[in-house]
Amino acid sequence: MLGVCDDARSNLGLGLLRLHVDEVNREFSFGVVHQGHVDVMAVGNVVVELDLELNFRSLGVLSHEKVHIATDGRLLGCFVSVRALALDPEKTAPFELGEGSEACLLLHGFTGSPWDMRPLGEALSARGYHVRAIRLPGHGSTPEALERVTYRDWEAAAEDALWGLRTFRRVFVAGLSMGGLLGLILAARHRPPPHGVVLLAPAMSFRGAGMWALRKLRDLPILDLLRPYVAKTGTDIEDPIARAEAPVLPCFPTARLHDVWTLQDRARAVLPSVRVPVLVVVARQDHVVAARGARQLARGLKHAPQVEWLELSEGFHIIPRDRGLPTVTEKIVAFLRQVPIESSAGS
Repeated sequence: MLGVCDDARSNLGLGLLRLHVDEVNREFSFGVVHQGHVDVMAVGNVVVELDLELNFRSLGVLSHEKVHIATDGRLLGCFVSVRALALDPEKTAPFELGEGSEACLLLHGFTGSPWDMRPLGEALSARGYHVRAIRLPGHGSTPEALERVTYRDWEAAAEDALWGLRTFRRVFVAGLSMGGLLGLILAARHRPPPHGVVLLAPAMSFRGAGMWALRKLRDLPILDLLRPYVAKTGTDIEDPIARAEAPVLPCFPTARLHDVWTLQDRARAVLPSVRVPVLVVVARQDHVVAARGARQLARGLKHAPQVEWLELSEGFHIIPRDRGLPTVTEKIVAFLRQVPIESSAGS
């Protein structure tokens, strides 16, 4: 155990550092978790609880003014309880646009926010649609906020938002990543269902052997204990300007991955019950979700009256904020306009 007043120089030979700082009033605030780099800086009036495990080779100077840990290893886990990590609430706020007689509910993805969906919302409102983008519970604020929610809260929020649009002539849902899974569940279970659903990079399966292995270990409690938090270093957007502006949660609770996997299972189970038109949009260069999952999804929509597919050659995972948006907007508008009013079969 290394305390904030300990001399780090005698510990340079260690292969593992475990640092615990708690209830340090008016001395430290948590700065950044980025690629194994942690800064704790004095700003005042902040209580910090930090529990880190890092593989490291060199340790910098420790003092009451600044704690700096430089490492070429990797962040294994962290527990953070600090207001300084909060994202800009104005940037991640829900929004409502347009005054049309037809509406579209926008659902962002896991650890995302309505910011991800804003350009699409503006484009649809300019085409005459009323747009509502909600902020899913626990999202768009702090890592801690995600500790207090589950997939049930996300499903309930999506249900309530769709029900609130019931007076419009036609209602659609467009969901990004995990938001697409919620859109599928709404299409299958909500009454009345939306008239059509747009799935943008639906998160039916993730890329990478690491995520595959984590899913296989999902029933073992050791995962949450050894790695309670997963660090994030950015967002999957090709456009450098949009990527630089993106509000990125620095880390999220590992426990919430269980909820994402549960939504994957629930969305897969309801595919045969979807009886409204569906548009699936994927990006070839998506580094987050695998296109094969979207293809399996499309094949499973056996009772949907119409399934359309669009594959983008440009842009990454956050499709509404990336270079393919003009193409996506034209396709979505054409899709929504040709959906018949009676397509909401379960109403």
